[in-house]
Amino acid sequence: MPITQIPSSSDKLVLAAEFPVIAPALFFDYWTKPELICLWWPQKAEIEPRPGGAYHLSWPQMHWHLRGLYTAFEPGKKLTFTWHWDHDPPSSPVTTVEIIFELLPTGGTSMLLTHGPYSDSVEDQQMRVDHHLAGWQHFIPKLQEVVFLNIVGKEEIMKLGDYIQISTTVSDLAVALAFYEKLGFKQVANAVVTDGSLNILLLTGNSPSPALSYAGSDIEQVKALGIPLEGDDNTAVFVDPNGLHVTLTTEKSNVPMPGGTPMTRTPLSRCGKFGEFAVPCKDIQASIAYWEKLGYERLYYAEEPYPWAILSDGLFVLGLHQTTDFAGPHITYFAGNMAERIENLKADSFTLTAIPPEVDGKVVNAVFTAPGGQKIFLFHGEI
Repeated sequence: MPITQIPSSSDKLVLAAEFPVIAPALFFDYWTKPELICLWWPQKAEIEPRPGGAYHLSWPQMHWHLRGLYTAFEPGKKLTFTWHWDHDPPSSPVTTVEIIFELLPTGGTSMLLTHGPYSDSVEDQQMRVDHHLAGWQHFIPKLQEVVFLNIVGKEEIMKLGDYIQISTTVSDLAVALAFYEKLGFKQVANAVVTDGSLNILLLTGNSPSPALSYAGSDIEQVKALGIPLEGDDNTAVFVDPNGLHVTLTTEKSNVPMPGGTPMTRTPLSRCGKFGEFAVPCKDIQASIAYWEKLGYERLYYAEEPYPWAILSDGLFVLGLHQTTDFAGPHITYFAGNMAERIENLKADSFTLTAIPPEVDGKVVNAVFTAPGGQKIFLFHGEI
């Protein structure tokens, strides 16, 4: 479900997004009820749900406070509110956010968000547009994910299991554990490490690697989808159109999943925030259809620089990329200070390969290989 920036005058930002599983009246609540808005945006919210009512959104750990008044409050139709941060200078202009909610033919919601107006200075306008664009592009996907999980329900979308880990085969378990711990991963079981967003199982032997492993699976349900499986009623394996092996087991895992959803988990590793398990594919549409059949929801799709998509089942995030620019699955991380992270990793004897272009003479994107051959992307950017 892409977020589209609509061309507009330079003094405002206009974005459009669709939420196909929720009607406008209910979707409106995700903006105006504290218990729902805190699922995807602020840590705390105080809201007076009426025209002229005040709101106060806060992130106490960051000492951030956003305040304003509702100038339009029409449930399921329109929401307008003024916007001012406590840390902004008193002379800074107060902007306004207007959200129009429209019913889609499918029964879902089309959202049009306008943020502005900004000052008369062209430089200030561009700075604020870029800043607010980055912010909304970070939070609206979280809103899309939360809405989907709450409306469709985990029972409907968790077809593959209630636990997932990446499985990678290594020749020396002790060396591999030391490598990941040096990256900031924590050991949570005998051969399982976590970065706070995903778990990695380190195996010895000749299993396909890297692969995905689910636990708590309903194998019969997957069979009913027509997915070819090898194995028995307790453990089965399938291979996606791109050669990615996925193991299913009916047994529950004794290892805990990181808390929260993939987009709200707290990263532990030195690599940054986990963004996706990037998989190159030959046919993006066929790959999307395959994983959607298995309960993954498309969160984003784009055609540039090549067709690619981000999908999630609420436990994990897959990136499908119709390209030959890279081979094999890559664990992918993002960070606004990636250049600094890359320098620190190099200084700690990690061998990284730069990915152009550089910014101000600094390497901001890189790739490296973990024991067993698991590739890891490091990209500059916030998600």
